[in-house]
Amino acid sequence: MVHGADTAAPSAAPLERAIAFSHRIAGRGSYHPYFLAMDGCLVLAVALGWLVGQQAGDSSSAGLAICAAATFYFPGYPAFLALKRRFYGEESRSYLLDTLLFLLPCFFLLCYVTGQRLDLAAEFLGLALPAMCGLIRLGCFTGGCCFGGPSRLGVRYDPRLLTKRSKSWRRFTPGDDPGTRVFPIQLVDSAVNWGLFALLSSAALSGRWSPDTLLPRYLVLYGAFRFGAEFFRGERSHRAYGLLSRTQWLSLMIVTVCSALLVA
Repeated sequence: MVHGADTAAPSAAPLERAIAFSHRIAGRGSYHPYFLAMDGCLVLAVALGWLVGQQAGDSSSAGLAICAAATFYFPGYPAFLALKRRFYGEESRSYLLDTLLFLLPCFFLLCYVTGQRLDLAAEFLGLALPAMCGLIRLGCFTGGCCFGGPSRLGVRYDPRLLTKRSKSWRRFTPGDDPGTRVFPIQLVDSAVNWGLFALLSSAALSGRWSPDTLLPRYLVLYGAFRFGAEFFRGERSHRAYGLLSRTQWLSLMIVTVCSALLVA
């Protein structure tokens, strides 16, 4: 624990009020602030699916949003998480691992089966992933998971909020009470993703980058960021393999493979 990490910082008060406010909005039932972010992702997916289709002159691309919703909301993903808990002993979501092992394969399979254009599907994901992750990380911040290490500049989570677990068909498990102020690295992650969304969108619209390269470019840029950000993650740190965590090894693999694809 960092000395003085539990001392309040002036910048922390607005953030802590935002956390409390999000829980008041969500109410006291099974609905959770994290699910506000999830449902916002569905709205984003619909909007982006329509915009990608309009830009490409393909009005049928509304099906992209339907495939994304089916991948994220319907029983497949919860079933995957249940299998991961059973065989891997980890109950929490993992953005990079779940995206590679389930979300990407399932989404492209649904697009293929329903007759969607796979080039538009890849372009859609290149924009949808950073936008949706940027929103989901706000849900992580308000929900109380994936936070950073002890820091006097950080926020202090109310222990009562960290015991608020969802009992609905959607599952959310907050982190354990860290007992001190923690750095809100979820907000940094969110800001990086929104920045990548702006970069990729502007590059695609200007013709600087080909639309079919948006997805590997995003994975390269986010993978590089995530490798460094893992050093500052203080909660639910993934099991280590040698000097690096599982997420860092996975980030290195993503950056290497996607960079090779872009060069080729």
